[in-house]
Amino acid sequence: MSKTQFDIEHVLKLEAVFNNPLAGLIILNKNGEVESINQAMADELGKSQNSLEGVPIKNFLNKKSQELLNDYMQHSAEKSEDEKQETIELQINRSERNDRHIELALSDTYIRKELFFIGVVKDITPEKALQKKLEEQKAEKERIKANLEKEQALSELKNRFVSMASHEFRAPLAGLLSSVNLIDRYITNSKNHWEKFPYHTHIEKHLKILKRALHNLQSILNEFLSIGKLEAGKLESQTQIFHLGDFFHTHKEQVNEIIAPPQQLNYNCMHCDIKVEMDKTFLHNILNNLISNASKYSPKDTTINLKAHTRNNKLFITVKDQGMGIPAEQQTKIFDHFFRADNVTNLQGTGLGLTITKKYVQLMNGRLTFESQENKGTQFNVELPFKSV
Repeated sequence: MSKTQFDIEHVLKLEAVFNNPLAGLIILNKNGEVESINQAMADELGKSQNSLEGVPIKNFLNKKSQELLNDYMQHSAEKSEDEKQETIELQINRSERNDRHIELALSDTYIRKELFFIGVVKDITPEKALQKKLEEQKAEKERIKANLEKEQALSELKNRFVSMASHEFRAPLAGLLSSVNLIDRYITNSKNHWEKFPYHTHIEKHLKILKRALHNLQSILNEFLSIGKLEAGKLESQTQIFHLGDFFHTHKEQVNEIIAPPQQLNYNCMHCDIKVEMDKTFLHNILNNLISNASKYSPKDTTINLKAHTRNNKLFITVKDQGMGIPAEQQTKIFDHFFRADNVTNLQGTGLGLTITKKYVQLMNGRLTFESQENKGTQFNVELPFKSV
């Protein structure tokens, strides 16, 4: 092969490499102006090859990238051969605001004693976009974590305050209830003398109102204390052996203080003549909460139905009312803290009763479901496992 043929083939090979569409190549003079550029690099800059010759490359770079490139070019002569080959990360600002990020592998060379810089370009825009997304996700996680820690701190502070306040109110409330019960007992035991007392019927009426108000206040305080203990994990299910039929008989007599006359309560328990092992206190609280809830949101002249039966070592309870019902679009929130449906905001209540009830049921490894239709009523269904004795 002649020297001329070799030179031609060498030039053709260099030309093929330079025009490789997969790699951006650029040659800059000592002033940072474009001497030569291939189509791949021109595409990165968003310009045609011909329009870029003689144009300072800094025109396409942001300020930080300009400083990095200038620093390399100014100190190139001072660097060793290994140091002269350096990769720097640059940001290209394009007119259509579609900024690109590139890695520019630079080296310097002398042609006819003139200094030139040869650069091979790698587009890292997708990697930078992914990095930015990951950083944003990390920042969002940290923000959520900080907010969660703040909410937890506020929740703990709220629980401590509620617990302290509830305990402080409990003692004087117990004293008031005790006094009211003593007066009630005096009236019952001294009926003949009492009926001779002027306005005794009015006093009895207001005594009943006072008694009910105190019971309501006691119920509210108990709810606040219960939710605090449940959320702090201080309440655990404690099983005991008892006769289920006797339990329901006693509860039926006690529950009359919960409902508001003239409401009626139908109370029925089938297959309950058995001894069981389960948490008696939690069961009592579940029934009280569901009956109180049914009474609170039902008209005075309606009937509340409680039915219970046992099957396969499970206790099934339904409490059905003829009350206001829960709007369909709000039923998913019914067990949330302090939730009050739009149709009951004018009625007394904390919005904690059902939250507490569900937690009791969960601690007993049971299930709590409901069906409700606005203006027709609600039915709560409880399923609780027990051990037969």
